[in-house]
Amino acid sequence: TIPGGGRQDFAWIYASAQGDAGNVMFSGNASGRDHNTGNSVSFNAVDSNVVVIQTPANLTATILVSPAQISDGQDVTVVMTVNNSGQAAANAVLPSAVNITGLQTMRLSSSPTNVDVDIPGGGSQDFEWIYTSAEGDTGNAMFSGNAFGKDHNTGKKVLSAPADSSVLTVRTSANLTGVITVSPEQISEGQEIKVVMTVTNEGQSTADAVMPIELTLIDAQGLSLSSGPTPGNANISGGGSQDFTWT
Repeated sequence: TIPGGGRQDFAWIYASAQGDAGNVMFSGNASGRDHNTGNSVSFNAVDSNVVVIQTPANLTATILVSPAQISDGQDVTVVMTVNNSGQAAANAVLPSAVNITGLQTMRLSSSPTNVDVDIPGGGSQDFEWIYTSAEGDTGNAMFSGNAFGKDHNTGKKVLSAPADSSVLTVRTSANLTGVITVSPEQISEGQEIKVVMTVTNEGQSTADAVMPIELTLIDAQGLSLSSGPTPGNANISGGGSQDFTWT
């Protein structure tokens, strides 16, 4: 019974079904009797505001390591990309700690600064770490972790599945040694001499764009360069060598 000038709320509770997504609107009216006359009273149907039903926030994570191969003592960047494939926003998203499989001597240099992030439906967010390999490190490492947050609409916790990175390879730095040989060991005036510098890379990492510095002549200063060095520069793989030749 509603007194003159009064009001009354009638409430229903509906639950959306699993997989529902879209817009919904409710329409209805009410009827009763006038207290004095007993006549029926009612109003025409009215429409509610629109309710948007979204698929829940859904987090997935991928981890990329760059570069994929480094020398000992070098930095590597680890990026966890968290995607929200749901329609509802994921609030207060945080990455877990990163676990390292393999080389345990890698040192954390910097951690993500953009923590506690809201990711809209269909959006993504990158979280970045930088690790530094120890001097003398050699071997492989892999990084793993996940992310978690809260569904904006329900407040329920959402959690991504654990993700593993690709394999990081750490090698000892390029280390060059060289020897110079001359042939023949005895010549006559006007004769040519062949000078060979053999450069060896005793490290595991490739030495790029290796080129010999100009040779210094000791004693016989009248020698003139006919050709060389050949080649002018070269990449020398770990454990490999390269000859540079002058005439």
